[in-house]
Amino acid sequence: MAVSGQSLGRNAFVTIEDGIGTVRAVRGDITDSTLNLSADTPENTAYGDPAHAFQTGGLLVEGLNISGWFNDTEATGLETVLASIGPGGSTGYVCGPAGSTTDYRKFSTCAILQSWEIAAPVAEMIGVTATFVIRTGSTTIGAF
Repeated sequence: MAVSGQSLGRNAFVTIEDGIGTVRAVRGDITDSTLNLSADTPENTAYGDPAHAFQTGGLLVEGLNISGWFNDTEATGLETVLASIGPGGSTGYVCGPAGSTTDYRKFSTCAILQSWEIAAPVAEMIGVTATFVIRTGSTTIGAF
C-alpha cells in the first residue's frame, strides 16, 4: 500500500452518488469535510460499582459532514447532486483525505442524506452544508 504520509487538505476528495446512482466528483465545490467514525458506548454500571462501566460493541454512529459552495450546474454541481438525492434519500460516498491516488486510504459507505442547508448571506458566496449518516453496516476503510 502506498503511504501518503502527512497530507494537505487541498488533496482531499469526495464523490457522492446522485439520485440515480451515478457517481459524481464534487471536489471542486467542497471547502471542508469531516468524517465521523464512532460507536455508542452503552453503560452497564451496577449498584455498588466504584466507577462507571461500559459495554463494548455498541452501535456504530458514522457519517460525513461537508460544506462548500452552491453550484447548481446541470448534473454535476454540489447542490444539484444533493437535490437529486433529497433529505432522507439513499446514496453512497467515497472520501479520501490524502487524495484519490490508487492505494491511498479511502472511506466509503452506503449512506442517507440526513440534511442539507443552503445559506445565502448578503455580500458573500452562497454556501451549502450537508450531513450524511451510514444507512447500514459500517464504513469500509481501505485502499481502492
